Amino acid sequence: MKGLDQLWPKVPGKRVLDLGCAEGLISAQCLIHGAEFVTGAELVKGHVDVARRLVVDDRSAFLHCDLNDMNQVTALANVTPKHTIVLMLAILHKLQRPDLLVREIVLRRRPELIVLRTPESTPGYVRDERSGMRLFDTTAQLWDLGYKVDSTATGHFEEHVSYFVRRD
Repeated sequence: MKGLDQLWPKVPGKRVLDLGCAEGLISAQCLIHGAEFVTGAELVKGHVDVARRLVVDDRSAFLHCDLNDMNQVTALANVTPKHTIVLMLAILHKLQRPDLLVREIVLRRRPELIVLRTPESTPGYVRDERSGMRLFDTTAQLWDLGYKVDSTATGHFEEHVSYFVRRD
């Protein structure tokens, strides 16, 4: 899983929230690398069903969730246990208002680490037809929320992977 090499040493003993988890393969890798608990959230119900079948572990939960629905996002942000790592891998550009998702999750969870994967054409930025072609600067928003870039990497399809840590 290209671009996530820096993640695996950080997950032992941590609680991971994997937004847009698809079939749960990265969530499963987090468990293999020692995560205490993983919660995956995915829009496609069929993907959630596959994740539940593939990742049979009492340290995981997979939820059907529309990340465009702020009521569902707020409920997800309030779920326990509190997550210390949040993954948003190739998901933000697919949302109508990625800024609202980031703000809600970050302010309610205050994770130690946030990992984003964004399209290579605009590293650190999100602009997509699904978000009305509004430019969303992930780095600036996370800075405003108290986070800084810790490191970057190149993911599959030359996507940009950014690791953000709290500034405090």
